Amino acid sequence: FEAALAGAIADSPPDRVCTRAGLGAAEVARVLHAAARGFKQSCASREEFIQSMTVAARMCCAPLHRR
Repeated sequence: FEAALAGAIADSPPDRVCTRAGLGAAEVARVLHAAARGFKQSCASREEFIQSMTVAARMCCAPLHRR
């Protein structure tokens, strides 16, 4: 899963932001995967899980909106 996610990140605009920050796509993928595993255990519903993961993904992409 992380390899597929890292591949998607590497082929997207967030990868340039990550590179400038000294992070690789694999590192961002690992963080998002860890968040998903944690939310899977703590969320009471699918809707709550999706909402939580949406926030996590937006946090990773936040630097794109600063320009």
